[in-house]
Amino acid sequence: MGYSREQSGVENLMSVSVSIPLASRQVRIASGMAMAEAQKANFEIGRVENRLRQETQYWFTQMESATVRSEQAQQNLAQLQQQHGLMQKAYKLGELSLNELLLHSQQLVDARGRIDQAKIDYAESLSLLLLNSHQLWPLHEDHQAE
Repeated sequence: MGYSREQSGVENLMSVSVSIPLASRQVRIASGMAMAEAQKANFEIGRVENRLRQETQYWFTQMESATVRSEQAQQNLAQLQQQHGLMQKAYKLGELSLNELLLHSQQLVDARGRIDQAKIDYAESLSLLLLNSHQLWPLHEDHQAE
């Protein structure tokens, strides 16, 4: 920009120049590569987040299933214990063979084992559910910051 003015025989000149550097080819290439890497990182974050969400849903379902199995096994055990008491009385009265009583006792042991296994499955599912949710929180916070 230039300005010129003459006043009383004196010429006043004023000039302002602005230089805007244009991006060189290397800067454009580096910028494009950085943008591509950022997009790749965002894609990877999304992929990991989806995987963790799927795993979290899976373990939540497993936890609910273990809860239902545990409740059913406990109800079954209560019924077997009632029956076992009656079977012991029948054995003492000679109305039941020792083999039948022992088979029923084995059913009680198996029922207790199913309860224990359901509790183990519940604990495993809960721990993996908590682990996955803790891995998801930082991803969620990163997306919130953007």
